[in-house]
Amino acid sequence: MSTQRKVGMDGVRARREELGLTQQEAAGKAGVSLATWRRLEAANDDQEASFRRATVQAVERVLRLPPGGVAALRAGGTSEAIGEHQQVGKGWLSTYGKSFKGDPLTPRQAFKLSMSVAGLEDDAFFGLDEYLQGKVGVNDLIFVNQLPDWVLFMVNGHWVDCFRDVLVDLGGRLDRGEVPYPRSMAERVALELMFDSAEEGAGSADDMLEYDDDVRSVLPSFGEQDEDWENAREQLFGGDFDFQMIWLPNFTRMLFGDSREAVSGQLGVELSSYHPIRWWETDRKPSR
Repeated sequence: MSTQRKVGMDGVRARREELGLTQQEAAGKAGVSLATWRRLEAANDDQEASFRRATVQAVERVLRLPPGGVAALRAGGTSEAIGEHQQVGKGWLSTYGKSFKGDPLTPRQAFKLSMSVAGLEDDAFFGLDEYLQGKVGVNDLIFVNQLPDWVLFMVNGHWVDCFRDVLVDLGGRLDRGEVPYPRSMAERVALELMFDSAEEGAGSADDMLEYDDDVRSVLPSFGEQDEDWENAREQLFGGDFDFQMIWLPNFTRMLFGDSREAVSGQLGVELSSYHPIRWWETDRKPSR
C-alpha cells in the first residue's frame, strides 16, 4: 500500500473517530448503507470518483467538513487545515441561511428536508440494483416502501427509479436554495414523505445543530416555527391535501370501482388523475 493511499484512508477514518462515531453510526447519520460507508472510507482516489456527489456530500456533512473535505483528507490534510473552523458561510450551509426566511420554510426545516434524502443517489444505499436483480422486493426500498400497497402493486422498476429521482431532485432544489413547491402528484407525494422523515427522524441534522457552533450560526433558529411542520406543509401545498386520499383504506375501491365518476363529482376532483402512471403529469395549477 502506498504512503499516499494509507494517509488518505487514515484521514477519513481518523476524522470519524475524532467525532466519536463508529462506522455504523456514521453511515446511519449520512443515510447510506454500512457497506457504502466502508467502501468510501477505504477507497482510493480513483474509486472515490465512482461515488455519487450526494453520497460524498452526506459523508462530509456527518464529518462536519466543508465541500471537498473528504478529498482533502485523502490528500493528507487535517480537519483543521482544510477548514473545519472556517466560516461555513461560503459553503452549502449558507444557502439555507440566506434563502429560507420562514415563509414557507425556515433554514432548519429546509436543512432537515434535504438531509432526509441524502444518499438516495447511491444505488447501493437505495437498493435499486438489488431490486432490479430480483434480490429484494419493492417494500425493501427506502421511501418507496412508504407508499400505499396498491401503488406498489401497479408499478415497475422504471417507475420506482423515476420516483427516486423526484426525491433526489427535490433535495437538490433545496440545496440550491429553491423552495420546492410541488408541480405534480409525484412531487406532492414525495415531498410529503420527506416531511414525514424530516419531522420524525433527522437525528444527524439535530446533532449538527446541537454541537456545531458554525452550523448554528448559519442556520438561525426561528424557535417553535422550526418545528411547525404543519404550517410549512400548508404553505408549500397551498392547502391542497387532496393527494393524501391515496392512503385511505377505501381509496382503491374509490379509484377502480364502478362509482369512480360519481365519487369524483362529489369530491370535486378527477380520481383517474391519482393513478400512478399519471403522477408525472404537470399540475394544471401555475407554479409559484
